[in-house]
Amino acid sequence: MTRQAPPVEPADLAILVNSSDGFSDCWLPFFTLLETFWPDCIFPVYLNTESATYSHPRLEVTCLTHPSQPGGRRLPWSNRLLCALEAIPQRHVLYMQEDYFLDAPVRTEIVNECLRAVLDLGLGCVHLTPFGARRGRTVAERPYLVDVPRVSHYRVSTQAAIWDKRVLRWYLHPGETVWETEILGTVRAWSRPASIRTIDPTRLPGGPVISYTGTGIIRGKWHPAMVSLFAQHGLEIDFDRRGFHSFPSRWQTRSRILMGLLARPHRPLAALLGL
Repeated sequence: MTRQAPPVEPADLAILVNSSDGFSDCWLPFFTLLETFWPDCIFPVYLNTESATYSHPRLEVTCLTHPSQPGGRRLPWSNRLLCALEAIPQRHVLYMQEDYFLDAPVRTEIVNECLRAVLDLGLGCVHLTPFGARRGRTVAERPYLVDVPRVSHYRVSTQAAIWDKRVLRWYLHPGETVWETEILGTVRAWSRPASIRTIDPTRLPGGPVISYTGTGIIRGKWHPAMVSLFAQHGLEIDFDRRGFHSFPSRWQTRSRILMGLLARPHRPLAALLGL
């Protein structure tokens, strides 16, 4: 007789919504859609901000705020994330960002199965979307999970994923932007490997586990797809405040990221050396 795995508990995982004060206009639509599309979520929800706070009429949201540095300087993105991981009592987090606006029901049973795999087998991370992490060929602990090769693009990704906080902290360094963390954190993961998996949608019938346009805001401007999504749910948003993103070529995007890295060349070098 097959032994049934114990159910997951609220103490096993926290949902961490990583944000900043400049994205406060995203919080109402984000949490409204979270409530709509994940009504059976049992896990506590944390919003990581700078100084602003938020309360939702029906969801319990705990805000984590971080004081400015002397002279009014804001804490860097990676510093605030490290502080948030320290403040959350659960060992594992489901990492999300404030512009991951859900557009379909969350498949709770698959989230719970992936969490159980992390809890029982000591996985460092399970990426829950097809964005970001490159897939390997190895069938792993669930029929729909595949290994993310050790040397792989976006092995560390800020898309929705279940993380062991200890492993995520390995790949975070103070003073980095989100873009630097994805690139340099991935490089660190080459020399400091952990068991990282991702969902292969070709092996999982029934649609995405967590469905959203990745991402709802691009370089500070709205993704055009948000207009119809918000209208469907009666969300009135002032789109004129940000305007809409016009999509550059892939070459322009990669050039911008490369120039950002070259502006501080010691950081890519340190990441390559595993420091």
